[in-house]
Amino acid sequence: MEAANSKQMSVLGCTALGALSFLLAGIASGIVLLKFEGIFAFPIEGAVGGLVFGWFMRKNFSMTRIVIASTLAISIGLFEGALVGLMFYDAFGVPAIVAGAFTGIVFGIAMGFGKRFLGFALICTAVFFLGDAALGLINVVDGPFYKLASGILGESGYKVAISALTALYHGIAIGLGSGIRMKVESRRK
Repeated sequence: MEAANSKQMSVLGCTALGALSFLLAGIASGIVLLKFEGIFAFPIEGAVGGLVFGWFMRKNFSMTRIVIASTLAISIGLFEGALVGLMFYDAFGVPAIVAGAFTGIVFGIAMGFGKRFLGFALICTAVFFLGDAALGLINVVDGPFYKLASGILGESGYKVAISALTALYHGIAIGLGSGIRMKVESRRK
């Protein structure tokens, strides 16, 4: 916990805290997803992930600003990615790229990163693409993961597990981008 409050937190530390924060948020949004549509799950993931990550990062960034930025970024980014996937094109990771780009842009602007929000957007885009590709490689939809998770957790539990795994790479993106941002700012001082 001491490392989480340190001004000199490493990029890896920020990434790990982002992953943990959004893994918990993914579980919360997965539970919401069981009862409601995805439109309600997106803001829950952003708000819970932002709240937990903001608590860890409160010495470095405004907790309120992280919660607002995460809620807006995840809601808008995932909605835009889903929109592209459902209405226009759902191949070659395009929805993940769109979702990552929008998430990074919105988060970076909401956090007040100035022109550097574009770098944040590139980080989010790359992580979202790689995260989506990794989930595709382990075949979470109908492969061994599906059978194992459904066997242990049931069909409802499987849906929560998928939501948590997806939110995990969202948190990695936000944590990695925040860690790099802090590292760059500390070098400028």
